[in-house]
Amino acid sequence: MKDKVRNIIALAIIIVPFYFVVIFEKSRGITDISIKGLFIKYLLISIFGIIVIYLTNKILLRQNLQSFFKRKEKFIVDLSLGLLLLSATYFIMSLGNITYFRWFTSQFDNSKIIETLKEIFSNKLYAFILLGPFIWATELFSVFSRAFILNNLWKLSGSKIGIWLSIILTALLFAFTQIDKGVPEMINTFLIIVTSNFLYFKYRSITPLLIAPILIQTIDLVAFWFYIS
Repeated sequence: MKDKVRNIIALAIIIVPFYFVVIFEKSRGITDISIKGLFIKYLLISIFGIIVIYLTNKILLRQNLQSFFKRKEKFIVDLSLGLLLLSATYFIMSLGNITYFRWFTSQFDNSKIIETLKEIFSNKLYAFILLGPFIWATELFSVFSRAFILNNLWKLSGSKIGIWLSIILTALLFAFTQIDKGVPEMINTFLIIVTSNFLYFKYRSITPLLIAPILIQTIDLVAFWFYIS
């Protein structure tokens, strides 16, 4: 089997069942944001997705995890890049709040999310699961799958145009996973993912890409917990 055929099959294994299905469900308004939906459906899907990516990378592509950590840098370098990405993310979000969030209207109702979070934080065990395993597993799947998709796309085309097309198309894919939240959130996601993808292209390690979203999610959720308390 030719290498490029393997790359195409690998992309289909991850993109079709995980991302196309999510985009379809969200476009139809089929989103379960209850405690059961978060902790059983989405958490288990993320864990299953991580396993699928690992096995596909190892068995089909015959590569080890080193393909996601190509540089052996000290943790302080990864942390610094992660904090840089964190700052860039907050800058994009702040820019969005004064521009396209005002230009485009969104009819997304976040009241259900708020009620679910209040219910979670009223239970210490649920709060621990959310701030620990849930954030780590879902963000790891998101970053791991994105790096996996980029690696395979770059194997298909390593030209400058191919690289930038891969960065942009992957960002578009992830932006459409926010289709239920409206155009402003999709633009936010697109810009953040483009920035993150570019950092991965330059540095070729998923560690900084993990640090930023985990910190953002943790900070936002802990702030919300203190607010309702």
